[in-house]
Amino acid sequence: MFTIKFDNRHNLLMLEFRSNFNEQQGELLCKKMEKELSKAKKGFVALTDLSRVNNFDDLSIKYIKKTMTIVNAHGVSKIFRIIPDNTKDCGFNVLSIFHYTNNVKTYTYKSKVEAQYHLKLNSNIIFTDKIITILRILRIKASNMTESIYFRYFVIIFGFALSIVLRQVFKAFGISLGYLYILMISLAGFWFEVKGGIIAAIIATLIFTAEVNFFDSWIARDLVLKSMAIRFAIYFLSGIVIGSLSRVERNLRKRMEFLAVNDELTGLLNYRFSLEFLKKESERSKRFNKKLSIAILDIDHFKTINDTYGHLVGNDCLKKFSKIIKNDLRETDIACRYGGDEFFLIFPESSCEQGVKILERIKYSVAATKITSSFLINENSVTLTFSAGIVSFTDYSKTVDELIGEADKALYRAKETGRNRIIKDSVESININVDDGKNTNEISCSIKKGEKWQ
Repeated sequence: MFTIKFDNRHNLLMLEFRSNFNEQQGELLCKKMEKELSKAKKGFVALTDLSRVNNFDDLSIKYIKKTMTIVNAHGVSKIFRIIPDNTKDCGFNVLSIFHYTNNVKTYTYKSKVEAQYHLKLNSNIIFTDKIITILRILRIKASNMTESIYFRYFVIIFGFALSIVLRQVFKAFGISLGYLYILMISLAGFWFEVKGGIIAAIIATLIFTAEVNFFDSWIARDLVLKSMAIRFAIYFLSGIVIGSLSRVERNLRKRMEFLAVNDELTGLLNYRFSLEFLKKESERSKRFNKKLSIAILDIDHFKTINDTYGHLVGNDCLKKFSKIIKNDLRETDIACRYGGDEFFLIFPESSCEQGVKILERIKYSVAATKITSSFLINENSVTLTFSAGIVSFTDYSKTVDELIGEADKALYRAKETGRNRIIKDSVESININVDDGKNTNEISCSIKKGEKWQ
């Protein structure tokens, strides 16, 4: 997947790559680039964004290189490329994908915001805007610097070294100099959690103990000796408290990021996030004339399970059911919790028949699984069945909501006809002309597939 846009006003080509390339999309990408670059003047600027590429397979690498060849052929002068840090986990140097002629200037950034600020700085803007843009770039660079582990090591080591130097200059164990140790210990705890705080406290203790023993003529040494136990206790307490708070803050942030896209109980994607994904997939299906199917699943008689065994057993059933779904889906499929005991599946580039095969596989796995729970009292295990409605996105005039509505109707039909079954495209609409002798009226009615209309 990709996005291409050419800005005539700024002579700028914006090219965003995404994952899951196929041959057809790659060729379409190259054709569209040729078309867009026919509008470009020589010496145009290109912005290439790889921040949404999470895997670099051979096909995506091939077409990324191919687009670079096209850009070179049309006379690009500057390349602003966005390559985030997580691409380092791909197992090779991502920069090796890019091939430009020697006269092309290249600039690499970690985020889209930083690249856009540099692009703005590169354009014709007034002096005050340039100053503001430079300050924003410096703020981003400062933020990036503080995230570097080497920068953090340097600050802590420099802080301890500065404290030693100041003591040598003043030849005194001043109280104010001790505050610098506490600051370094707190920073170590904040950056490296409890472990970092304790290590920094140990270092501070060793340095201070050595100084007290070596420099017995310094001012306030006797006073310091009396309060050393309290001083060291404060060192360790600072490291542990700040480190613990830092760990709690990090865990909370990770939890919030997880809950923003996932369901807390099952770990599947939440409905809001999957709906956004479905909207994008539907647009892609329209654009490339691709198949797309969705399914809604409902655990049969789940209320009875809750009423008979309790809601805690019901929660364990939902967790196990979700795990089975994740194991039986393909990597490209999306599963989310629709709400309660209902689940929502998206099958990109798949027909109803392909989706039904996956649902049949899930159905077999669910039937073969005996779900155990520590909250079961009179029973050893619980078995589940489910009903499902699946529809395919073939009428591109329909909205996503209409498609979900059709899947919901198919699910209702599965429940209505006995449960523990999969229904696809359960309702068809037909138009009938009715002549009452005076007027001819067209009416629309719905019939169930497989049934005759009389």
